[in-house]
Amino acid sequence: MADIESGLLGAMELLLEIKTEVKEIKKDGANLKEHIEILESYTNKCKREIISLIDSNKGYKKSIRLLHNIHLYRSFAYREVLLNANDEIVKYGDIFFNGHAASNRISGCGRITNASSFTRVALPSDIEFIEVFGGHTTFYALPKEGNFIYVWGMNMSGCAGVGHTREIPIPIKVDFEARVKKIVCGKSTNNSYQSALALCENGKVYVTGRNATGQLGTNNTLDLNTWTQNPYLSNIKDIDIACINGEGISMCIDNDGALFTFGHNAQGACGNNTTSNVLMPYKQVFNEKVKLAKASINNASGINSTSLILLEDSSIYGAGYNGQKQLSLSHEFNVSHFVKLEILDAENRDFIDIFPASLNATGFALREDGRVYAFGHGKYGFGNIHVYNNQNARPILENVKRLSVANHTQYTRAFFLQEGGNLLAFGYNSDGALGMGNTQDTKQLQEVVSPKIKDFKLEYFNAEANLCVITEDGSFYASGNALDNNMLYNTPTLQKQF
Repeated sequence: MADIESGLLGAMELLLEIKTEVKEIKKDGANLKEHIEILESYTNKCKREIISLIDSNKGYKKSIRLLHNIHLYRSFAYREVLLNANDEIVKYGDIFFNGHAASNRISGCGRITNASSFTRVALPSDIEFIEVFGGHTTFYALPKEGNFIYVWGMNMSGCAGVGHTREIPIPIKVDFEARVKKIVCGKSTNNSYQSALALCENGKVYVTGRNATGQLGTNNTLDLNTWTQNPYLSNIKDIDIACINGEGISMCIDNDGALFTFGHNAQGACGNNTTSNVLMPYKQVFNEKVKLAKASINNASGINSTSLILLEDSSIYGAGYNGQKQLSLSHEFNVSHFVKLEILDAENRDFIDIFPASLNATGFALREDGRVYAFGHGKYGFGNIHVYNNQNARPILENVKRLSVANHTQYTRAFFLQEGGNLLAFGYNSDGALGMGNTQDTKQLQEVVSPKIKDFKLEYFNAEANLCVITEDGSFYASGNALDNNMLYNTPTLQKQF
């Protein structure tokens, strides 16, 4: 893109020189031949510059991508991108929302009714936004450069951090002392109460929103409506949060590999050997540095939380709810300190991702070689022939490069994209969101009927869900029930939306 911009600037400079020469001609009618020769020279040079620019731009193409760091309610979203010949993103473009917008104006364009077509989020067109974070009613757009973000949505409990709790129909700017690199606000909620953490490049963490169980880590349970630096956290490199109904659990990792946990702790998910909510960050150091930390929380029967951590030696530890072996242990009792998961395959030294699950839900872990493990509650199966209800971690599938699961709800759905492009799924399917042509739950992995997939995402909210797919030709497909105009019609197979 720098070459393109440089070329455009060069062409513009030549055009300015041509304009200057024209002015000289108007002032001086003599020496017309000389002026004409100069103009021809400028014009030919400008033409060469533009032709060269066009030739260099032949490898670029416009496409769309899904937004994987937002959790939507009866809505879809995507962003436009410019790709080079290697299919790499060289420029991020506009962001579009559709679907549910009544009462909360989540579309970011001032719309107050449900949208049956995608509408551009009213972000400044002269700023390149590389990512969007958010729960189902409040959203945060991160620019490529600059110490600021843009926010919009319902703003319950002040989770937008703009100093009030009123709705924000059009994105507005919020400044920070340093560049923000990540925002988390929970992946599953039953209402619009959100808690938000923002990690800056200087290692500081800012918090805002709901704080009912201490998930902001400010040593109290008072909500905040302004981004406030957490005084107990510094030198942080990664953050995560899980929220539901205003309750939540947060996890942070510092640059030394230490773990900080705070928030909901009724089942011991904070790992501090208690079951009382933790109101300020609790630091834990392990024999190996913590590489990744994630939490899950749901209200299948009361609020229950489970947390998993991945250490640098690729071992997995967990704490919290374990009533259905969500911690993959030999027993089914909750654990208030971090314990190593019992994995039925001895070769468990190369895990790269974890997907914790709490009450009535199924957890997953992904190895570097593409092997996926499933554990926990098995009401909707484990994708294989095993008939166990509560299962220790065991392999269910090979050759997986990415998965998307509803692991913050009791309605387990899981999708696995394999090398080669096959998309497989199992789980709850009463709405046809699995894309298999029926509305029958399936406990075993089945192939999703799909065109060639470039990108996919599962949007879910309790029992509701939709599968979204971007195809190789840039089309948007979806399956499941049409709710608040998010789809053209109900369909148990992937159908083109535009």
